[in-house]
Amino acid sequence: MISPSQVRGRPVNRARWARLLAGSLAETPEPGRPPAEATPCAVGPPPYIFGYIRVSDFERQENSEAVQEDLIDKRAAIADIPGTYVGCLVDYLSSKQFPFDQRPHGQWLLRHVRSGDSIVVTKMDRFGRTLGDMTETIERLYDRGAAIYILNHGGTPLAVDSTVGRAMIGFLAVSARLENDLRADRIRETIAYRKAKGLPYYKHPPFGKRTEVHTDESGRRQKRWVRDEQQCRLLLEMYDLRYKRGWSLAQIAELLDRRGAKDQKGSPWSWRRPCNGTWQVNKLRKAVEYVRSLFQAGKEL
Repeated sequence: MISPSQVRGRPVNRARWARLLAGSLAETPEPGRPPAEATPCAVGPPPYIFGYIRVSDFERQENSEAVQEDLIDKRAAIADIPGTYVGCLVDYLSSKQFPFDQRPHGQWLLRHVRSGDSIVVTKMDRFGRTLGDMTETIERLYDRGAAIYILNHGGTPLAVDSTVGRAMIGFLAVSARLENDLRADRIRETIAYRKAKGLPYYKHPPFGKRTEVHTDESGRRQKRWVRDEQQCRLLLEMYDLRYKRGWSLAQIAELLDRRGAKDQKGSPWSWRRPCNGTWQVNKLRKAVEYVRSLFQAGKEL
């Protein structure tokens, strides 16, 4: 979750940070009241500086978490934020499906942040998907006495206690929503372009395909999906076993496991659940249904 680098002259210790979350702030203290003195797990004197990171489960940027954490670490190292920096809270989920108050670490902050604490994020859209979500979250955190620092808007604390400050938060939230929508438009356009050119438009190849690197006329190397004959024969065999010979998915899974067959990503097609010994067959079901849908549409694999 956090790197053990030196921050403001104090080492950020992963074990201490975990104990802090579980111990010294386990119960919401009174405003301005420090954690219990008898708890030996605090990482330093309050108030605390918390970094907050949200990484989508479909995040295109593979090192998004590390980039956000590095930016927050550098901002926390500047001495103008009062308090002890204790690291970053990370939620791995989509803001479209989970508002801030439904995320595990978002809930923790809303319950346990205290007056004088600071929260640092890289962008305002880390707080929510919509304009209402962002402004409501910021106001709830501010009502608990927390200072909010947003790095791509200057990294200075937001002023929520004035009419102009609240208006500025609205403007910033609108710009964050606009940035989200423009990014989504660019992603859709890129996917449509790569589909039209026959280029990969997501990380892993689909059923019956594999990834090859081709060099075009200009000497530029590009990844392409090409037909994998071995995978196609395996998919056809799975389809025949399922719909012509009446095998169950568990029987197919056991057969493939004995063969050591791999899918298009090089992973096993199925595995036994350790809890009850049954086969995990969701991927097999998707594969045979994929072949079935092609045949029903009059297409070939």
